[in-house]
Amino acid sequence: MRPYLGKIILSMIAMAGVGLMTGASAWLIKPAMDKIFIAKDETMIYLIPIAIITVFVLKGIFRYSQGYLMKYTEEHVVMKIREELVEHLHKLPMSFSEKWKTGELMSRVTNDINKLQSSISTFATLVLQIFNIIALIAVVILQNWKLGIIATIVLPVAVIPIVHFGKKLRRVGRKTQESVADMMNILQEEISGIKTIQAFLKEKTMLERFKRINRRYYDVTMKAARSSLISSPITEAIGAVGLAIVIWMGGKEVINGTMTPGAFSSFIAASMMLYDPAKRLTNANNSIQQGLAAAERVFFIMDIKPEIENKANSVTLRNNPELIEFSHTYMKYNKEERYVLKDLSFSVKKGQKVAIVGPTGAGKTSMADLMLRFYDPEKGSVLFDHKDIRSFTLESLRDKISIVTQDIFLFNDTIANNISFGNNEITFEAIKQVALAAYADRFIERLPEKYNTLIGDRGTRLSGGERQRISIARAILKNSPILILDEATSALDSMAEEIVQRAIDNLMKNRTVFIIAHRLSTIRNADFIVVLNDGKIEAIGNHNALLERSVLYKRLHELQVNAKNSC
Repeated sequence: MRPYLGKIILSMIAMAGVGLMTGASAWLIKPAMDKIFIAKDETMIYLIPIAIITVFVLKGIFRYSQGYLMKYTEEHVVMKIREELVEHLHKLPMSFSEKWKTGELMSRVTNDINKLQSSISTFATLVLQIFNIIALIAVVILQNWKLGIIATIVLPVAVIPIVHFGKKLRRVGRKTQESVADMMNILQEEISGIKTIQAFLKEKTMLERFKRINRRYYDVTMKAARSSLISSPITEAIGAVGLAIVIWMGGKEVINGTMTPGAFSSFIAASMMLYDPAKRLTNANNSIQQGLAAAERVFFIMDIKPEIENKANSVTLRNNPELIEFSHTYMKYNKEERYVLKDLSFSVKKGQKVAIVGPTGAGKTSMADLMLRFYDPEKGSVLFDHKDIRSFTLESLRDKISIVTQDIFLFNDTIANNISFGNNEITFEAIKQVALAAYADRFIERLPEKYNTLIGDRGTRLSGGERQRISIARAILKNSPILILDEATSALDSMAEEIVQRAIDNLMKNRTVFIIAHRLSTIRNADFIVVLNDGKIEAIGNHNALLERSVLYKRLHELQVNAKNSC
């Protein structure tokens, strides 16, 4: 909130004005009673109503001003926190995304920040009530300092339940937010996996799982409600005791003639008005405690340091690399896990096409992860023109690399926007040209809205081959000199693979290409093939040479030939 300090100060001045007008409205009861109803002063019949109108108009102006200024601050603070949290999530490593559940992160970006927003709003209410209390205490003490002390001495006693239940609410608030996150995570899984759930007839099982989380959320919510609801009646009861004592003692002073009826009425009005902001303080504290619990969860994510980021002296990678090298490279996904790549050493010249093959879990995709700096090597390095890629900025490094994977991610947007992928400077003609090169133009033109067709969540309205061609068009448009094809055709049938392969051939022209593949038929034209096994290079060579000297490559080849013949 520090950048908005000026507006906060102005808002607090307005709050002080509201408090002052609240005190003035209570004070005006004394002259109204004494001067009009008892002394029957005709002048006051005109002056006091004008004074009352003036007080409430000013109070309204002050209340609107403080409300608007605090709302402006609140919305800007929350907007900035939400943007910074999402920006921070973009910077966190792949290992973070793999550990955290999607629903948990969604809960922190939405529900937790909403709770935080509520607490900021309530903070303004709390400050306003403090100003009201100060003004009303001044009124009661000025009317009768002895009774004023009795009336106000109850307030510290009323704070005890506020503090006690506030701590409890903060603890329960954490559990409530955790339950919301669990519920959102399960909802996200059930909605995303609805086809699998229905196919395996697991609707009841999944519903029971949701019910357990939902009931847990109900339990912690009710616990929070009990703590929140009980504090206010306790505060009111304490206030009622103080008010009763004041009425008894003040009534005696009026009877004895030591206090005028007007002064007593003004005093009672101010005393009764005093306990309303005290009660509101209780509710405000409850909301703030729950907001603080949410804030802890939000800033826990914000405080996680990105593992992969630009070095202090990193430079921009300007030229297309003439040579790409893996130099004694070791990699693991977590510090405590085994190495997934071990002592990799080979080099690729500009324009060459290298294929990476091996059984599942050999470490093929891990090589792509290193080149894009989704992870950094534990030992050794990846070099572009003899320079460690960690010496380049992430933005310039990734700008030089395009990737097409088996698991295509498309957005619930139009085909044109998925191809351009947020690049607003791309013309429609350029989008059509890359779609043509990716053999996507044919099926797009058959759609009712053509390039403006919405393709659904993750592109569910398109077939696998169509999604793949959209992805290839996107990569062609990026026009990076280095291309990684990670199992780009493994999930396609023969007919779709043939079309996609032609699109890939267009994509590979004049680029340095890394082809990660299970199907050996797609890599015969590679300049050379790297055979990986258990994270280590077993052999390097062309297809024919590897058939002679690599037992693993020969076995992979025979398995695929036999599978093709059996079909």
